[in-house]
Amino acid sequence: MKKNFIALILSLVVLSSCHQIKFSDVMINLNSSAVPVFTFSCSTSIWSFSDNLFDSQLKHSDGKDFPLTGAIKVDEKVYRFMGTAQQDTLLTSDSLHPSVNNKIFFTDTAIQQSVKISATQTSYLFTCGGVDLHLNFTSPLLLQVSDLFPCPINFISYSIQTNDGKPHHVQLFFEAAEACCPEDIPGVVVSESFEYNKLVFMRSEKQVDGISGKHRSDDILNKKGSFYLISEKEQTNYSIGSSTKLRSEFVSNQMLEHVIKGENKHSSLALIKNHGRIFRSSGNVMMVCNIHDLNIGTDKKFHSSGYKKHNWDILSQYDDAFNNYKTIVRKCKRFDNQLVVDATHSGCEKYAALCAMAYRYALSFIHQQTTIESVYLSSPLFLYFNVDVLKYVLQPHLLKAGEVLNKGELLSKDDIATLLILSCAIVEVEGDAQFALKNWDVLHACVENLLRKENSVAHQNNANDCLAYFKGNSSIKTTIGIASFARLAKHAEKNALAEHYQHQAEVLANAFISRHILLEPDTWKNNTLGVHHLVWNKLLNLQIFPKDINEQVLKLYNCDKVNKDQLILNNELFADADKMLWIAALSDDNDYFCSYVNLITDSISEYSKNNAENKNYISTMGNCMQLNSRCPAGGYFIRLLENKIKMCL
Repeated sequence: MKKNFIALILSLVVLSSCHQIKFSDVMINLNSSAVPVFTFSCSTSIWSFSDNLFDSQLKHSDGKDFPLTGAIKVDEKVYRFMGTAQQDTLLTSDSLHPSVNNKIFFTDTAIQQSVKISATQTSYLFTCGGVDLHLNFTSPLLLQVSDLFPCPINFISYSIQTNDGKPHHVQLFFEAAEACCPEDIPGVVVSESFEYNKLVFMRSEKQVDGISGKHRSDDILNKKGSFYLISEKEQTNYSIGSSTKLRSEFVSNQMLEHVIKGENKHSSLALIKNHGRIFRSSGNVMMVCNIHDLNIGTDKKFHSSGYKKHNWDILSQYDDAFNNYKTIVRKCKRFDNQLVVDATHSGCEKYAALCAMAYRYALSFIHQQTTIESVYLSSPLFLYFNVDVLKYVLQPHLLKAGEVLNKGELLSKDDIATLLILSCAIVEVEGDAQFALKNWDVLHACVENLLRKENSVAHQNNANDCLAYFKGNSSIKTTIGIASFARLAKHAEKNALAEHYQHQAEVLANAFISRHILLEPDTWKNNTLGVHHLVWNKLLNLQIFPKDINEQVLKLYNCDKVNKDQLILNNELFADADKMLWIAALSDDNDYFCSYVNLITDSISEYSKNNAENKNYISTMGNCMQLNSRCPAGGYFIRLLENKIKMCL
């Protein structure tokens, strides 16, 4: 199978709520690892890993199949536009799955003309004989909208228009196989279809009540996932059965309605949208992937319209979401539009496109077992869009730090500095000291711990000894962490503490400069000193390191001198890219910053080109997206965060 990856094309022609804002279309030859198609939650995202949407199955970010198939029949000829033509590997002959000739259906494919990507939407354009099919996938997982952030719904909207001036008879077919049902746990899938109000609901649900032996536990028994295909009843046929049977019935115009409930490991769900003989038409299908950890990352509950009637049953909420499709999509367009406008203003058009690409990559951070380092590197995304999410994921690390310090134990300097820096950033963005005051005892203990010798007793508090120790061992991040606490103390109107820790941070900064400033350039350039941390000195206006240090770093890291191989070595594609953007953000010159953006996009293209024939490429890119719970794509938003903080200061 061909594995050259599709170029991402971000159309920057978007609608605001009041007027049109037009940008020139930006075509970025990223040859990206994957094209985002669905984002049901922070833990469930679906991607296309192939040149065309119909070249292979859609896949989860870890490479597992998500077997959703789409086809369109134009005047009795069927064109596949999504998924594969592969038939069932096993056919049964019971009443639900009558035997069908061993035939592969949907072998003819549409012609994919383009793909366009924004932060929450992905659009495809296909030519299917005498009609053009515009397919739009909308994932309304909006960090800024509390009722839509924990949102398990996605929409497939489509429009059909003749391209030869003649009317054509058109039907659309959507098929979801059993594997679309979430939760990778033992159990059986129960499939059923039913009608609710004016909608057709088709559901596959994982049930685990029959589990025994070593798999039986309360945790597993409480897990249950469900997948829905939802459409209006009008002009819709639906059926449950084997994939081959469903496709055969579609091709032969023999699909009958079935209302089926039963345990069947080979059942697929199918919807047929009948549009009749048309010049143009449109419609939409809603998909739901509902999982047990849906609300991880927020204490909000999903509600589609913001009416706050959280006592509604879930079917009522899905019904409401379907009926409010236009409102939800409008919110997504406004979100995408604002991101484009702000990122272009903060950097350039390619930076806006890079942020749009990174948005859905970065969201997977929330559901993972996050390390404090992953919180740190992902923080710009959440500080920019929704600081409450960062507070949510940071809180367990603060609680753990308090427990460790109460036992008289030492935390790593790097972890302590992270807690102090991010706490300061939260206070700066929010404009008040409430978060710092709530966690004051822990934060104060952290900074004291940071200024203590590693071999000192728990209650030693000799500042002079500490400073003597750190003159030879301090780091940029350590120093910025102490300065961050000084700024927190100032916000909390604890002026004596603010002056005390500001002085200590200044002493450490001077000690660091005197120790390292005369080193050879290559010592700085290998980044073992963590020069990317300097960005917080600038963003939080800590005034600890002088501005000429930034200028020296920028000269050493001029992108003309940086080898692209550094970005793609050992599959650490995104791992180095986010740090390099942090370094680039030390400059106030947008041209300089965007030269790094160009370097990153070129490196992504080079990486994909070099791995085009790699059979393990999909799983490799899955690792790049997740990076073992390190989701650094959130770090791409550092320039946007800088401009936001400037407005808050």
